[in-house]
Amino acid sequence: MRLTTALLAFAASALAMPSGTTGNEPSKVAARASTTHIIFVSNFGIGADNFQAKAGDILEFRFSQGTHSVTQASFEEPCKYLEGGFASGLLVTYPNESQNEMAFRVTVKDDDPIWFYKGGVRNCHTHGHVGVVNPPDNGQSYNNFKTAALQRETTEEIGRRTGGTLVKIDD
Repeated sequence: MRLTTALLAFAASALAMPSGTTGNEPSKVAARASTTHIIFVSNFGIGADNFQAKAGDILEFRFSQGTHSVTQASFEEPCKYLEGGFASGLLVTYPNESQNEMAFRVTVKDDDPIWFYKGGVRNCHTHGHVGVVNPPDNGQSYNNFKTAALQRETTEEIGRRTGGTLVKIDD
């Protein structure tokens, strides 16, 4: 009972503290609206495969006709699932559809590079279907990542969805 009373008193005093602006002044801290980056995944590769995004932005992967997936990798091991990363799982878009009605969304956590590849039987290591968000300024470039992917012997498909959400496309 005393702990509850003490916590309530603390919360009330914290809420009553001055905020630095009056009710007539605008707040000096403006929240940045997040940006949704649409990335198309198709039989021809990954559209928007090398760009910048900020923490809080959304990566929205949209899938064209065929069976596709997108999976996070590390620069050191392209075409191989990064443990703890994201994977869309396989998504099938039928021939009578121009794109899947569902998209796979991932929220950008920080400004670090995000390396990813198109899963499936041969898409990453045979065709170099890879991408990067926030590529670094050092030798870890998109082109070096793609070259390393083409030197691998397999593309790993983990066969499950993790690290993101599947959402119905509104537009």
